Amino acid sequence: MKILNLILAFVLFSQIIFAQEISFIKQDWEKAREEAKKQNKYLFLDAYTDWCGWCKTMDKETFNDKAVAEFMTANFIPLKMEMESGYGINLSMKYRISGFPTFLIFNPDGEYVYQIVGFKKPGPFLEELKKSLDKKNQTIRKGVSTKVDMDYPEFYKLSFGKGKERKMPDTATVNKFLASQADLFSEISWAVYCRFQCAPKYHFHFLENMKKYEDNFGKDDVKAQLDHLLNIELQSCIKTKNKKQFDQIILIIDKYITEDKEKTKLFYKIAYHQGLKEWEEYAKTADQLISSGGITDEGYINQYSWIIYENSDNKTAIETAIKWMKKVTEQKDYWAFFDTYAALLFKNKQYEEAEKWVTKAIEKGKAENQNVKESEELLVKIKAAKGK
Repeated sequence: MKILNLILAFVLFSQIIFAQEISFIKQDWEKAREEAKKQNKYLFLDAYTDWCGWCKTMDKETFNDKAVAEFMTANFIPLKMEMESGYGINLSMKYRISGFPTFLIFNPDGEYVYQIVGFKKPGPFLEELKKSLDKKNQTIRKGVSTKVDMDYPEFYKLSFGKGKERKMPDTATVNKFLASQADLFSEISWAVYCRFQCAPKYHFHFLENMKKYEDNFGKDDVKAQLDHLLNIELQSCIKTKNKKQFDQIILIIDKYITEDKEKTKLFYKIAYHQGLKEWEEYAKTADQLISSGGITDEGYINQYSWIIYENSDNKTAIETAIKWMKKVTEQKDYWAFFDTYAALLFKNKQYEEAEKWVTKAIEKGKAENQNVKESEELLVKIKAAKGK
C-alpha cells in the first residue's frame, strides 16, 4: 500500500511539474505558423537573444509560473527564436526588433496584432496575454504583410546579426535609397527609415504624415519612432546647452502628439534638466508629473529619487525626493524603497530616521533573500555620521 501511495504521489507530482511547463517550439517559424493555423490558435513569439539577462529572468520567473504556463498552453502556439542568428535575423528585419525581450502575437491568419516589450512579472504578463486575445486591443497593421522574406536593400540586411557582424551604412547611402523609392509608405521604406539616420526632409515627411503611418504600421511603432526622433534632438540640445532647440521639442510635441501631451512634455523636461544637471528644476518638474498622477508606478518614483540621491546636493531637490519616498514607503512594503528613503534621509542629515529605515531595509531584504550589502554599508556611514 505504501509503495502504491508513493507511485501515485510521484505521478501526481510529475503532472503538476508538467502542467507548469510551456512546450515552446524552438527556432522553427514555419512549424509554429502551420500549427497556429491548423489549431486555430494565436502564435506567441518570444524574441530573445543569448546575451539578454532579462530574457533569462522571463524564463526563470514568468514562463515557469503555473498560471502563465496554463494560459499560454491553452491559448497559444508558443515559439522561441534567437533573434541574432538563423531565421531569427529574418524575423528581426521583418518586425524591426532591436530590444529584448520582445513578445509578438499573431492571429491564426498570421497577422501581427499585438506586442509586449520587456520583462514582466507573472501577474502583469498574464494580464497582457489576456488583453492580447481581445480583438478590441489588437492592431491590424495595413502596411505589414504576412510575408517575412522581402527584398530589403543589402545595407539593411548587413545591419542585423551578432554585434561584431553588423555593418551600418553611412547616411548618404540611406538617403540615396529613400530618394529612389516611389512609395515612402511601403513596408521596406519604413523599415529603412526607422533603423538609420537620414536627411531632415524624411523626418518632416514622417511628422506630416503620422496618421497614414499609424494606419500602415500601428500607433505603437509610430510613437516609438517619434520618441526616437525627439530623443536625438534632446541629446543634441543637452550637448550644446541650447534652450531654444529644446523649445522646438516642446513645439513638436504640441503639434504632433494628441494623447498624453502634457505628460509627454514633462517627461522630456525631466530628461532635459537631468542632462544639464539642473537638479532643483529636475525635482520640481518630476514633482509636477507625480503630483498630477502622470506617473504612479513606485519603481519609477524610486528611480527619480535615486538619481537625485546619487547626483545632487541641492537641498530642495533632496527634500522633494524624501517627500515622494515617504509616500511610497507608506504604500509599498518593499526593502529597496526603504533603502532609497534611508539614503535620502542620510543625505539630508536626518540620521535617526535614516538609521531606522535602513535597518528596516536590511531586515526586509534578508527575509526576501536579497543582497543587502549596500544597505549595510549605508548603515555604517549613518552610525559614523551620528558619532561625529
